[in-house]
Amino acid sequence: MDEDRNRTKEILGFSFIMLAGLAVTIWGGRIVYQALASLSWPSCPGRVVSSQVKDISHEPRDGPSYWAEVVYRYTVDGKEYTSENVFFGQYSSGSPGPARRLVDRYPEGKKVTVYYNPDNPAEAVLETGFSWATFGVLVIGLIFAAVGAGGIWYMLAAAEKK
Repeated sequence: MDEDRNRTKEILGFSFIMLAGLAVTIWGGRIVYQALASLSWPSCPGRVVSSQVKDISHEPRDGPSYWAEVVYRYTVDGKEYTSENVFFGQYSSGSPGPARRLVDRYPEGKKVTVYYNPDNPAEAVLETGFSWATFGVLVIGLIFAAVGAGGIWYMLAAAEKK
């Protein structure tokens, strides 16, 4: 009886991992979709209004986390917009190096080409398409979903053998 109860708890745990993985996979799929769609977005001129490396660490025990905050403005159909999205899949890092390189590429005052979603001009990026980071969330979600599904399969297979 206790063995059945423990198995049920383990299956529920693996089910939670699988469902969380599926949710993250959907989120990652959206990022990949946006990156793909951005390849055909129209462009307009813009200007970087601020550019800095920010330490976004929440808890000292978690270690440092650095983010490139690149804010730019652009105008579409007479309306001014502000955005911080450099590319889809932009990420923070435990090292300031990646954020520093992005900030150096887009210093304050730099004229830039902004690519915007024609259906929602408030959604924009400075770099269209894919980078390795674009797929990061999708891959993490797939891994968790696979671990959860594998755990459920293993627990059910073990129960059948008994």
